[in-house]
Amino acid sequence: MAKKPLTAVTPSSGNVFLNIRVPEPDEELAKAQLASRIREIVRRSRLTQVAAAAVMGIDQLNVSALLSGRLANFSSECLMRLLARLGQDVEIVIKSKPRRRQRGRIRVVQEAVKATLERVVAEKDRSAFARRLKRGRVVYQSDPAGSELIDRIDPDGTRTLGRLINRRFVPARPAGSRARRSTR
Repeated sequence: MAKKPLTAVTPSSGNVFLNIRVPEPDEELAKAQLASRIREIVRRSRLTQVAAAAVMGIDQLNVSALLSGRLANFSSECLMRLLARLGQDVEIVIKSKPRRRQRGRIRVVQEAVKATLERVVAEKDRSAFARRLKRGRVVYQSDPAGSELIDRIDPDGTRTLGRLINRRFVPARPAGSRARRSTR
């Protein structure tokens, strides 16, 4: 039996638009992510296309195009306005790029982490919360004081406030403190 020739495999960049060489791939990915969020909200709200059109202030044909991923007639700005009309807050954060990257990038970040953390402290999930602590696992929840910080609870009961940065927990510095550098 003859062997099939090997097919060359190229690793993905994480952005399909970059892989298929679309001009402005970061912009296209951001638009797709914004449209995906709109689609999710419409589905979760159980809105018909006509009702969604009324809420967003566009016609039903545009809603149909949007929900089916035909985004050529939509700018990122337009999609952000539609999200706002659907009751979502849209925040734009500008920060310096890491040194290892040549260019800045455009991306959409959802508050899925925050929603998951708020679910942990819900009444029905407290037993699961307790089981995780008993098994020696760290548990995260929204700060009870209502700040934008996250409360990390270690199995020994130690609580630490901090933030999730690049999927890693980074403890917050107490107000007024400065990081010290070792002189050794």
